[in-house]
Amino acid sequence: MLRRLPPVLLTLLVVVLGVTALAARPATETPRRTADFVVLVGVAGLRWDDVDPQTTPTLWRMAQQGSIGSLSVRSAHRPTCPVDGWLTLGAGNFAAWNGSRGGGVCPPAGVTVEQPDGIGANLPDQESVVQHNQQRLPWGAVPGALAESVRCSVAVGPGAAVAAARPFGRVDRYAAALPDDPAPLLGSCVLSVVDLGTVAGDDRAARAEQARRADADL
Repeated sequence: MLRRLPPVLLTLLVVVLGVTALAARPATETPRRTADFVVLVGVAGLRWDDVDPQTTPTLWRMAQQGSIGSLSVRSAHRPTCPVDGWLTLGAGNFAAWNGSRGGGVCPPAGVTVEQPDGIGANLPDQESVVQHNQQRLPWGAVPGALAESVRCSVAVGPGAAVAAARPFGRVDRYAAALPDDPAPLLGSCVLSVVDLGTVAGDDRAARAEQARRADADL
């Protein structure tokens, strides 16, 4: 039976051919299988009890056939809001978006994504977010560290843009939503991050519909 977990950013790691493309390995070690592409897919707020074989068949199949684990993304604030989870993913350390968390309620994300050239995107708030994490929080997180570790990355959706933005706010390739044929976009960089939306609230029917839409896109 799937155990009920608090809302988390459930991140799925989908690799083609293997799992070691982004990891530096000693030159003396015999090369192992490598990944051509890595796709990180996030659904903020998704819980294990939202996943079943009828509503979310793709997630259910991946859970049965793949290697899975429970990842509870924590950030520098409580509660961990979706934008904090995405930022922490991109920083690799406790990170938080600017702003207060009064009353234990997540404020509107307020992420501004600009697309000046139709290829990538800019997050104009990113530099102030980096300064906030460097100067006001004790963990020394650097939002954008993930993007800086690869030559090129793709982001789909605003949450993914937060995770894939470089420290100065540039997202190499960006789309607001998955295109009908996502292969050219997701094949343009070794790393892609995809935001499939949020599953929120306590109404089971509403949560099931939100999870169904995310599963269909996945």
